Amino acid sequence: MTIAILSWAARKTLRNSLESYRNYGLDEMDPEKIIFFQEITNEDKDLAAEFGYEAHGVPINIGIANGYKSLVELATGDLFLFLENDWELIEDPTIVLEKATNILWNEAADVVRLRHRDNPGAPLWSRVYERREMDKPEYLLDSVHWTDPEKFAPIHWEDDFYWTTAPFGNWTNNPTMFRTQWLKDNITPRMEGDIEIHLQPWWKEQKDIKVIQHQVGLFTHNRIDR
Repeated sequence: MTIAILSWAARKTLRNSLESYRNYGLDEMDPEKIIFFQEITNEDKDLAAEFGYEAHGVPINIGIANGYKSLVELATGDLFLFLENDWELIEDPTIVLEKATNILWNEAADVVRLRHRDNPGAPLWSRVYERREMDKPEYLLDSVHWTDPEKFAPIHWEDDFYWTTAPFGNWTNNPTMFRTQWLKDNITPRMEGDIEIHLQPWWKEQKDIKVIQHQVGLFTHNRIDR
């Protein structure tokens, strides 16, 4: 697995996230740990080195899509854990990631979502659909953060995960795991601009893409500085 972080400025936030990964042993789960920095600085490189991450980057801001693509191209692991610099780890990841790894290797699912269920952090903009979830069924899986998503027919629960398909589990830049080659074959060629906006029209038509969300989750959104 490659642990891949996309970062821009906000070094206090990144430090907080990296400290949480160290505290919970995420750093020890795989030797390949990379950070791609927008507008990379020597301070960024020093921070990455302090926590044992390879620092990559460019002197300008090339946007989320190009930064994400760069991380995927740099990755050599069979699996890819995508994080941005403001995702703090608040649960022991060992069992969750072991299960996620087995599911992905067996190709039972294509996307594993790992945002914490009860403490997702802010913002969680999809919550505007609470109690009117069918107004935007492509965001049904997000209802895990405020209700039991299994009550919606397209979602079922099995072995600690909620399972659905892309039409009911939107694309997200939140913490997610994939097979690296699957990303290269299916997603990075379609990445542009604001991924969550530009990819979604295609994504919600992909009935064969399997998306799962862990029933507890691992990461909360916690941005300390800008």
